[in-house]
Amino acid sequence: MLNGWLRTMFDARGPLAMLSAAVIGAVLLPALTRMLLDHAPLYDELLHMLSARGVIATGEPVIDSGTYPRAELFTRSVAVALERLGDNPVAARLPALLSGMLLIGLIGAWTCRHAGWLAGTAAGVLLAMAPSSISLSVLARFYTMHGLVVAVMLIALYEALAPGRSRATVIGLAVLALLLLPLGLHLQATTVISAGAGVIAVLAVTLVERWATIGPVLAKRPLVSSASVVGVTAVGLLATWQLGLIEQFGATPLWAADRSDRIGYYNSNLVLDMPLLWPLLPLAALTTIVGHRRLGVFCSVLVLTALIVHSIAAQKAVRYFYHVLPFVCVLWGYGFRQAVLVLAGAVERFAPVLRSGSVAAAFLLAAFGIANSQEGQRTVKLVLGRGDPADVIGYAAEADWSLALPQLEAFVGSADRVVVSSSVKGLYVLGRYDYELNASVVLETETGTEFGRDPRTGRQAIGTAASVGEVLAEPGSALVVIENEKLNNPSGAPEDAIELIESHCTAIEVPPASQLAAWTC
Repeated sequence: MLNGWLRTMFDARGPLAMLSAAVIGAVLLPALTRMLLDHAPLYDELLHMLSARGVIATGEPVIDSGTYPRAELFTRSVAVALERLGDNPVAARLPALLSGMLLIGLIGAWTCRHAGWLAGTAAGVLLAMAPSSISLSVLARFYTMHGLVVAVMLIALYEALAPGRSRATVIGLAVLALLLLPLGLHLQATTVISAGAGVIAVLAVTLVERWATIGPVLAKRPLVSSASVVGVTAVGLLATWQLGLIEQFGATPLWAADRSDRIGYYNSNLVLDMPLLWPLLPLAALTTIVGHRRLGVFCSVLVLTALIVHSIAAQKAVRYFYHVLPFVCVLWGYGFRQAVLVLAGAVERFAPVLRSGSVAAAFLLAAFGIANSQEGQRTVKLVLGRGDPADVIGYAAEADWSLALPQLEAFVGSADRVVVSSSVKGLYVLGRYDYELNASVVLETETGTEFGRDPRTGRQAIGTAASVGEVLAEPGSALVVIENEKLNNPSGAPEDAIELIESHCTAIEVPPASQLAAWTC
């Protein structure tokens, strides 16, 4: 009786089941992130926070003498949060957290609709447990919002071509997918990869579903088939070139240059994040394809295509892959469901005394295995408030400029010019800066050269000892503030530049916890 009830519950796909699958995963995320929300702000976060202040003050995303239009809709959502809840980092991170919760809820409900409550709940929970979900949900940046938009777009595309749809439904879903494409592109250029992978995945599903009809036709007309493949490939390459994607994804910023040619970057980093689940992905994909062919082919082809493209692209960071991770979790969720059923059969075979509760025993065994993995232990610790933030968010030890403000405040007011390694941190904490000493930023200026204007703030960036010498030679006094991470760093403040500063300036004692070095010149 217990087995029958559990099987019925695990396979439930109605509205109530979908709602509960959505809520369980979505509610888990704030439980995991509650001790992580209040961390020192990052450079990228401050771009949105400062431009959100600009939106509040002027209606436009301005920062000092520049503008930051990237992902402006996200910036405006941050502005709303700051206006309603106060101008602080926690409020600025709430749009990302809310987007993460909605994304997890969507994946849980959608997987439940197609594969049952257990698969849907597992997919949502595993997505909430992923380090990327946790770290990006406590970051005032657009990645979780982008992931949500892409997920809705791809799900609409999948559902539009499902068998038995009315013409009106097909048109409505297709229009929704098309309307979300520019919104996704507004938030992140990687939407192109999502859209391309989604189209290939839908074509793969169509080919598999209609192979009985298409196969013989292709076999009879090999030349036409080959020409069609070549034509589609040519159109794809032409579109890639026309959209400037080769330049966009082929170039890489100075800070990430060392990983640009690492084809195995994502595989090696994701296996570190999820050492149990990531190696099991091929098995989960195969299991899903066998048990639910349409869903399995779509998600597997989508994930594989996107993974290949991201691995080839020069710009690499795990956060760039986040828009694909929800569909990885669909495969894991279905794989978990099947693992429970296989284990239930094994329990019935080898432990007859547990036959009436074999499904419950199998579920507990599978859940126990996840709970005792690195992923599970990390989750339990975070929920209990005992985890180390550095285990999940690599930026937990970010330099905290506010700790040094008491020592720097007097110099800020009296200095004729302020040189910092982070423009937005200088503006956010010190209230001003004149030059940014950061070799990476020099390449992002309007000219890409020394003393080029950074369009985001309207101020100049420098990155060499010669430029530092010119700044120090200007009349009057200077305050120099450099993060430890940027010290003697070729992509930040190069060694010879720091040597010049140390030889011409007097060090200011600041708290070591601030992770700053400061001088007055």
